[in-house]
Amino acid sequence: MDSEPSPPRRQYPTETLPNAREIAAARRDLRADEEALARLKALEKEALAELEVKKKQIQEQISVYHTRRDAIRENRRQTLSYLAPIRRLPLEIYREIFLASGLSDYTGKIPWTIASVCRIWRKMALDFPNLWSTIRFRGTVLSSPDIIRIWVDRSGNSVPLDIDIEIGRRRTRSSGPRMISSYMRPRHLFDRSSYPDDGTVQRALQWGHVAFYYLLTQKHRWRSFAFESLDVPVEALEYIQGPFPLLEEFRVQCGDHYFRPSSWQWFLCKSNGDATPVLRKLTLDHVNFSWSSPVFRDLTTLRIHSPSQVTYHPNLATLDSVFGILRENPNLQKAHRNSVTLMQYLKLASLRTVNLKFEVPQSTDFGEKFSDLLRRSDLPAITGMSIQHPYRIHEASLGYFECLEDLEELTVSRIPLEDLLLTLDGPSADGSLICPNLTKLTLQHCPGRRDMDTILPRLINFVDRRTTSATRGLKKKLQVLKIIHCGCIITPDTHNWLKRRLREFKSDEMKLMSITPLDYEVF
Repeated sequence: MDSEPSPPRRQYPTETLPNAREIAAARRDLRADEEALARLKALEKEALAELEVKKKQIQEQISVYHTRRDAIRENRRQTLSYLAPIRRLPLEIYREIFLASGLSDYTGKIPWTIASVCRIWRKMALDFPNLWSTIRFRGTVLSSPDIIRIWVDRSGNSVPLDIDIEIGRRRTRSSGPRMISSYMRPRHLFDRSSYPDDGTVQRALQWGHVAFYYLLTQKHRWRSFAFESLDVPVEALEYIQGPFPLLEEFRVQCGDHYFRPSSWQWFLCKSNGDATPVLRKLTLDHVNFSWSSPVFRDLTTLRIHSPSQVTYHPNLATLDSVFGILRENPNLQKAHRNSVTLMQYLKLASLRTVNLKFEVPQSTDFGEKFSDLLRRSDLPAITGMSIQHPYRIHEASLGYFECLEDLEELTVSRIPLEDLLLTLDGPSADGSLICPNLTKLTLQHCPGRRDMDTILPRLINFVDRRTTSATRGLKKKLQVLKIIHCGCIITPDTHNWLKRRLREFKSDEMKLMSITPLDYEVF
């Protein structure tokens, strides 16, 4: 490094003009300064070059350090991974974790994801048939049916199968979890322009034949079967034949605007045999079947939806056929059918939820018939009921409420509001409180304009008794009250009082607003 000191600061006289000698000396100083600057610039260039060399050397040395550090870190990671507690887990724990991860899998991707993590997990997944026992397929007819074959092969030969297939012309994202025993989705209006072309129908036919061929080879292992095809007809369904010794749940949902051939000969159209000895849940949506099929026996859940009358059944559904099914299933807990008529010999002792929309003859007292049904069924513990009364000049009896001691949620329609309040607020035949467990009451289209001076006090008295612990025989307090389209005028004070007494109160009725008297003197 150059240790030459900095030159002293130069000063020139400014009082007088410089002479020739002084000018020559100044020019010599200028040349000396330029030479010094050039020399310093060269020294600076040499120093920078030396700095670059040293910097490069240091960076190379640091790079060597980093390489060694990364190697040590990788060795450390490998060692920690080798010593990780998860590597010491028994194979059974791994399998329980894999099964638990699939409980919330509604797309069917979990088994495939686990099998693609690493070689060890892939080997464990492929050696674990239970992981592949739930076949959830979401796709289109363009998807390869070999996926079904691989799924079936990996599920082994003895594990019960739960099958859930949804196909369509285009894949759509589900808005929420879709359980096998979930309620059917809303129907869409028929649009002829949405009917698939011949190419799509042909691909669906081919896809269905190949996929169901693989599935039917393992029909002895079916535990549940769910199939949904709303916009693509899959005629391969008609080749489904029993027996299904393990089948507990069967659901098929097809589009309502596709005509099914009346010559279907699948197991639901046969009137003899016992193809499904342990079937308990059955849902049929727009498919043909025989009303005398042995599958309609010992069911706990039954849903049938086929509004197109002549499309699917060569013989129209009669009330005898519907209630013939009900007679064969005394343990029914949930039943859904478009039209229902009560019969004197019908018993439903295991009934828990009721949704009734009856149309009965003018000469029939619906209330008495329904009361007889409940008594014949040994007063089942119904906890929820939604009922729509038929229109009548003389309203039916409401005495059946005395048979609903366990009722917690009640939705009524077309019952006069005053009659309903009189029934629920009065004692039963033995003097006990009617529906003592009622916690939620919804009133819809219950006419209430007949005598508003008495209806509003009765409503207040009913809510007061149902929310007071001292009420004799009351087991649960009323918490929710909804009044919808009943024509009941509720004053602001009453509305506020109901809000305070109940956990939830909703009403779309008109509130009687207080009108301030006009002062005519100002005019």
